[in-house]
Amino acid sequence: MDCWAKKPTDISDSHWIDLMQVYKHPNDIDLFTGGLLENPAGGSSLVGSTFQDMIGKKQCFTVQPVMLMIYLVRQNFCQIKVW
Repeated sequence: MDCWAKKPTDISDSHWIDLMQVYKHPNDIDLFTGGLLENPAGGSSLVGSTFQDMIGKKQCFTVQPVMLMIYLVRQNFCQIKVW
């Protein structure tokens, strides 16, 4: 996000104005705060698209722990040392 003029469609105008008063630049908004302020993704969802995506990935990794390890290694979150 380059500037305050480019408001995401899934955050309400009132929340966007509140964020402007707290943060100097949109890039300063942390993931948790931004995720909490998103409008629900639709249907019976209680969370916005960011958290919905994170929950979906967690569900996938919970079912397949090996996939989680592969994902983390590829994202450089952890390194596997082979002796």
